[in-house]
Amino acid sequence: MQLQDKFGWDAFKKVFAAYHKISNYPSDNSGKMNLYAETFSQTVEMNLSAFFKSWGWPIDAATEEKLITLPPWSDHPMVQYG
Repeated sequence: MQLQDKFGWDAFKKVFAAYHKISNYPSDNSGKMNLYAETFSQTVEMNLSAFFKSWGWPIDAATEEKLITLPPWSDHPMVQYG
């Protein structure tokens, strides 16, 4: 709900549409989580890696590197809990 509150349902529609274009989908859970974090970040043009990490997602260094040029979501709701 935190992502929906910030970015709206349209962002989810765009993320799911982007998935239709992906041909090399990861088979492991960590890879899937990183792909989702990367795809959502690119869709909303904001680095969401810290948000996902605060929820305990295994965001790897390669994903963080891909998102480094995007502005971070520094005031995400998990800042107060993370």
